Amino acid sequence: MNFQILLPTHNRQNLLQRCLNSLEEMAVELTGTTLHVIENGSVIAEEIVKRYEERLPIKYHHFAEGNKSLALNAVINMLPANSFLIFFDDDVAIRPGTISAFRAAAEQYGTKHYFGGILYPDYDVLPEPK
Repeated sequence: MNFQILLPTHNRQNLLQRCLNSLEEMAVELTGTTLHVIENGSVIAEEIVKRYEERLPIKYHHFAEGNKSLALNAVINMLPANSFLIFFDDDVAIRPGTISAFRAAAEQYGTKHYFGGILYPDYDVLPEPK
C-alpha cells in the first residue's frame, strides 16, 4: 500500500513548525510514507519545509488560491490510485504511534475504509471542570 500524509497549511508558521517537529520525532514511522505540505494562499511554508527535507520524506506544494479543499484535491489527483491517505492539519502535534496505528489498520482492513483517531487538546488555559 502507498501511504501519503496530506498536511494543508495557510499562514501559520509556528503551528506548521510544531506539527513538523512532532513528525520529525517519529521519523522512523514515516518509512515508506510521503508527507505532502500543501500551502494554499500564503507563501511562507516553503522555507520551513526546506529545513526538514534532510530528515523527513517531505514534498511541498503551493496553490495561489486560498482554498484548502481545492488544494487538497489537486494533490490527491496527483497521487497513485492505491494511496492510503492520512489527513492532518497544521495545528496538531502528532503523537508517536499514530502513523503506525493508521498503517496497521490499513493493512488489516484494506481499501475503502475510513479511520479516525483520538485528539488531545493543547490548551492555552485549561477549561474549568463541569
